[in-house]
Amino acid sequence: MAAQPHRTPAKPIRVSDLSPEAIQLIQEYEIWLLAHRGFQRTTVDHKLGTARRIIGAIGLSPMPSDMERYIADIRQTGVAYGTVYCAIQGAEDFMAFLKMPVRFGRPKKPNRSMKDTLTETEIAVILHHSEDLRERSMLAVLAYAGIRNSELCKLRISRSEEHTSELQSLTNL
Repeated sequence: MAAQPHRTPAKPIRVSDLSPEAIQLIQEYEIWLLAHRGFQRTTVDHKLGTARRIIGAIGLSPMPSDMERYIADIRQTGVAYGTVYCAIQGAEDFMAFLKMPVRFGRPKKPNRSMKDTLTETEIAVILHHSEDLRERSMLAVLAYAGIRNSELCKLRISRSEEHTSELQSLTNL
C-alpha cells in the first residue's frame, strides 16, 4: 500500500477524539514537559495541541521520516511564520520525548514592515529645520496622518478661502 501524504488537520484534535493509548501518551508527555523541560502551563498546552495534531495525522509511533513529511506539509500550506516555528519546536520536543530526537531547519524570520518610528522630539526637530511651508506641511502630514509616500504625492492643496486651505486627494476628485 502506498504511503498516504500527511495532512495537518484544519482544527485541533480534541482529547475525546483520541484513543486511550493516545490519551495516556499525551498525559506522560505533559508530565515530561513540566518536569524535564520546565515549561509554563501555556507553553505546555500549546505543545500538547501540537502532539495531538501529530498523533491525529501520523499516529502514536511517528518515525523521523514521518515527522519530516509532516513538517514539510505544514510549510507548504503557507501558514504564518509563528505557526511553522511553533509546529517545528513542538514536533522536536515530542520526538525527544519519544527518544527519537530530530532537528529541523527554522524558517527565516520575515522582515518587520515598520522598522523604527520617530519620537515626538525627533519630529519636532525635523519640522523646525524644514526649508519652507510646503516641506513642513508634507513632513507633518507624513508624521501625523499615517499616510504612505505615494499617497502624499497624490495630495493637492486647494484654496477654498483666502485664510484656509484643505488637502484633497486626487483619487477623491
